[in-house]
Amino acid sequence: MNEVKPPTPSLGWSKDGQHVVLSDGWDLWSVPAAGGAAVNLTVNGKKDKIRYPTRYRLDPEEKGIGLAQPMYVSAYGEWTKKGGIGMIEPGKPGVKMLQWSDARYQQLMKAKHADTYVFTRETAKDYPDFYTAGPALDNPQRLTDASPRQKDFLWTSGSRLIDYTSTRGEKLQAALFLPANYDPAKK
Repeated sequence: MNEVKPPTPSLGWSKDGQHVVLSDGWDLWSVPAAGGAAVNLTVNGKKDKIRYPTRYRLDPEEKGIGLAQPMYVSAYGEWTKKGGIGMIEPGKPGVKMLQWSDARYQQLMKAKHADTYVFTRETAKDYPDFYTAGPALDNPQRLTDASPRQKDFLWTSGSRLIDYTSTRGEKLQAALFLPANYDPAKK
């Protein structure tokens, strides 16, 4: 039986209609519609086991991807479980990571008439709150406290990733979620 993996959807067409942005499950590629060599925009996805699943559409009225403008993309570390927001600068290979931590970054929005950005950040312990920053997303300022009563409850002390190999030689991973008030000195 031939098993064929389903294709990943395209991320969109360039504004001029000459390129389509595709994902191979790891990296993002600019592929010329008329044929020719594709360009790996993210460069390190497969090599460093970082998935770049989507790009953030910052202008709801956009009519195609502006390849001559910075492109913001989501990032996910396959084995580290880190999340992030990266930027692909036009003419420069690779992704510049703007946010990269043990968190999930679900949304990124840009003000219509200013270089002000808003993004969400969440962890197993922290409810998704909104943060604001400039184009480099550095020194973000927290805007919301969406779950102020959360501090009144005991939450997990975090998690540990456990790498192991199956009996068939496959590399596998598990997560061990630690209880509240976990003390590694105690059994």
